[in-house]
Amino acid sequence: MSVASANDIAVSSEWKAISEVTVDKPGIRNPINEPNKIFKYVDISSVDNKEKKIVKAKELLGSEAPSRARKVIRAGDVIVSTTRPNLNAVAVVSQVLDNEICSTGYCVLRPTEQILTDYLFYFVQSYRFVSLVSGEVSGAMYPATTDAKIRAVKIPVPPIQEQQCIVDILKRADGIRRLRKQAQDTARQLIPALFIDMFGDPLTNPKGWPEKSMGDLVSLHGGGTPSKKNPEYWGGVIPWVSPKDMKHDCISDSIDHVTPKALEETTLKWIPAESVLIVVRGMILMHTVPIRVNSSNITINQDMKALVPNEKLSANFLRWALQSMHSHVLSQVSTSAHGTRKLDTNRLLALSIPLPPLSMQEEFEIRLDSIQSILDQQNAAKNSAESSFQSLLYRAFNGLLFDEVRAI
Repeated sequence: MSVASANDIAVSSEWKAISEVTVDKPGIRNPINEPNKIFKYVDISSVDNKEKKIVKAKELLGSEAPSRARKVIRAGDVIVSTTRPNLNAVAVVSQVLDNEICSTGYCVLRPTEQILTDYLFYFVQSYRFVSLVSGEVSGAMYPATTDAKIRAVKIPVPPIQEQQCIVDILKRADGIRRLRKQAQDTARQLIPALFIDMFGDPLTNPKGWPEKSMGDLVSLHGGGTPSKKNPEYWGGVIPWVSPKDMKHDCISDSIDHVTPKALEETTLKWIPAESVLIVVRGMILMHTVPIRVNSSNITINQDMKALVPNEKLSANFLRWALQSMHSHVLSQVSTSAHGTRKLDTNRLLALSIPLPPLSMQEEFEIRLDSIQSILDQQNAAKNSAESSFQSLLYRAFNGLLFDEVRAI
């Protein structure tokens, strides 16, 4: 990296409020005053929290613009969500959205000549910024912070040359992090591709396997929640799996745990290892039906069911058959009287499942283990890259990276 020598760089960084290094009033525009004009509109759902970018600006007619579509955005602006839980929804406005509008749910930060767009963009991703802003949130029904509070946060402002050095370092780490994630996402496609290659689409069954209704192949087990008022039921070593635990490829543990006493005195039952766990109630069913296999004996809560396969069916085969039919399974979701989404288990058990020979299902499991090993390696690499990036963010905006930059 080619930068000026340490003698040419200031020896200290001044801390300034964001308001001191950004334009005071980025601008307001009322689309209703231009009823026939089509605007590109960035609302709260337009920013991908994880990717930190605008992924789907909406097009709307000025006459149909919602009251919150008011803030002018320009290329190079940094937008920061002011509403919880999206305080880390931040993005840089691209050229294609220059002079368009965004929701009043964003604080628009337009850098002056004192600060680089990318430097400011990385700062609002940092733990320092997010924690400070989170502490300023108020409101019971719609918790949020304000533009004034965001703009009052102080940021270290070294000379532009130093800012560029820091941005270069963070961009390299960010690039590695993104490449690791892409590699992991690509590896994840290997399992569904392997399933389709070996068995075909389970909905159309092009290979002509014998079919059985799932109800003939599994036994259904429910879950429950021991009384929270009885402390003797909680804090043990027995995993109590709920939908929030269904993020790992294989379930072996959980966030919450119960005691043997809970199993003895309540309706809670053991779920044997090698069962297929499925979420059957909750708002996540609006868009996803989480399906996993547990590798150890567990218990589950009432928002889940466990499908215990009989001797003709492998748990991982069933899991990936259902995963391959995800859109169809999702279509079985309905809405309860209270507005909660639910998956009718009778309809689920009525689904037809192709039944290839058990020897083929076992071969699939062997090949699955090999792919899982690759996934584990990719996941470790992704986590390492993420950790390195977050560490650099922390160091960059807590004054720890400046001395290193100045020494280059």
